[in-house]
Amino acid sequence: MDLRQKDTPNDHLASAPRLGNILVVTNDLNIPRFTARQMQVVTLIAEGCSNVEIADSLGVSPRTAKAHCDVLRSKLRVSKRRQIPLAFRSATGHDPLDLDGSRTNT
Repeated sequence: MDLRQKDTPNDHLASAPRLGNILVVTNDLNIPRFTARQMQVVTLIAEGCSNVEIADSLGVSPRTAKAHCDVLRSKLRVSKRRQIPLAFRSATGHDPLDLDGSRTNT
């Protein structure tokens, strides 16, 4: 008989990484985790930025920006870069254009 205390359903959220007040990690249903940088890249892709524009915005090389996109495509299991924002929204429930909650519905 196992007498160890069982975790309550939300115990893992207390130490989960966050970007502002947005939770960066997802649940245990094989949904990928996203770093703050990856979330920045998702937002920039959703805004229509090219790898060069992403690189300029983040202060990295275009090759590094492409590598971020490649990792996101792999995590989200999509084949095309343009599918990243929708796949991110489907996986997390968060709008990639409003990760900081600052957009208003107008």
